Amino acid sequence: MTGRRRPVSGDMTGWTLTQLVILFAFALMLAVPAFDRELAATERESGDFGQLERAAAEAAADARSVAQVYFGIDRPASVRPEASIADDIAEISNSLALFRRAIRSDDAQRLLADRTLPEIWTELAQARRKAGDVERTLGAVEGALAAVGGGRDAATKVAELVDHNRELRLRNLQLIGQLANLERRADGIGKPPCWVAPDGKPEYTYKITITDLDFVVEPRWRQARAPDIERIGAPIGRETIHYDDEEFSRAMYPFLAFGAESDPECRFFVQVVDGTGPFKGAWQARLALVEGYFYKYWVK
Repeated sequence: MTGRRRPVSGDMTGWTLTQLVILFAFALMLAVPAFDRELAATERESGDFGQLERAAAEAAADARSVAQVYFGIDRPASVRPEASIADDIAEISNSLALFRRAIRSDDAQRLLADRTLPEIWTELAQARRKAGDVERTLGAVEGALAAVGGGRDAATKVAELVDHNRELRLRNLQLIGQLANLERRADGIGKPPCWVAPDGKPEYTYKITITDLDFVVEPRWRQARAPDIERIGAPIGRETIHYDDEEFSRAMYPFLAFGAESDPECRFFVQVVDGTGPFKGAWQARLALVEGYFYKYWVK
């Protein structure tokens, strides 16, 4: 009597398509959650990509063991599925190489360094939406596993599902890399925009021109924001106003306070224009005052 695993009834060559697909899904689901949990934990730490690769390799090894038990060891080669489940799961490790290169790409860092703050927030919002789309599609793939019907042999159907799932996992890794790069670029910004347009770009409250004598403040908020402006406690008029330093601080403080009390904490955005002369002492001092209340986009 040996310790080899045997099917409950008959030889494995008699297994139905449904049983085969269930076993494939079981092997795949053993690897993916373990990989995702380790990915999340590692991202929260100090960016230890070596740990991430080791975790993915361990998950792939576990899945390979299960796949070999169910799909390989106890059946002759002539009746094994054409798609090697163990090899497909192992490709998660290969995808990590692309992920690591995306995170540490010097070219990517240089490109990001040239982007403005609004562009960074826009891309970050778009990437997060895409990541959610990928996870929803992965759920649809799992549902498709249960709905596979007759008409073709099981090996072909399993191979197609594995290929589709592999593509989705790779897309998700690329999005994770994009998010990591954008969030690293956003270090020091810290807080999201209080107002965001549907396309993900921050909405500006004011265009502020700094002169040698004062601040020239021109409203940039949309008329639909008037109730929000009133709730914040800021001036609701649409006219351009000149403020000295003290008046500017008093008028703009409600925006800072409103953002600090929001959940999550946020900051409002303004456009800033340099209207000073050749001597930049007033520009630097008043720009620092603006930065105390808002995130800025410098209109050059």
